[in-house]
Amino acid sequence: MGIFVGCMGYSPRGGYTDEEDFWESRIAEAAYDAEDVIESYIVDRIRARSEIDVEQHTSSADFYQGLQMVIANMNSIKIEIKEKMVLQDQNHSIKSARSAAAGSSRSTSTPQNATMIGFDDVLLRMLDKNCSNDHVYLY
Repeated sequence: MGIFVGCMGYSPRGGYTDEEDFWESRIAEAAYDAEDVIESYIVDRIRARSEIDVEQHTSSADFYQGLQMVIANMNSIKIEIKEKMVLQDQNHSIKSARSAAAGSSRSTSTPQNATMIGFDDVLLRMLDKNCSNDHVYLY
């Protein structure tokens, strides 16, 4: 789950944006699904102690099928977040290029507002690096 949290980032405006809330909600739902699958498996294993081996095998098959569905959902979320980050990086690069082009045509005698240059780009690259490393293996 840490990879998802790292990829979501934190809004510099002091809180989460609506879009970040959406991703947080999707990740939470996937975590609850995983919890449900695991709890169902545990309940089935407890019940199977007094039943025949075939029942246990079926329970295990259901468990692994449920886990595969949860893993697929989490991977889907991860891919969507990565794609969004790539688009944000591309949009940021375009905006930076436009700002640089517009800034070069301005007079140098006019004072400009002090800004931190390159911080967003560094942050996006750091998040992209964290998201591109597959530290978390769900299977």
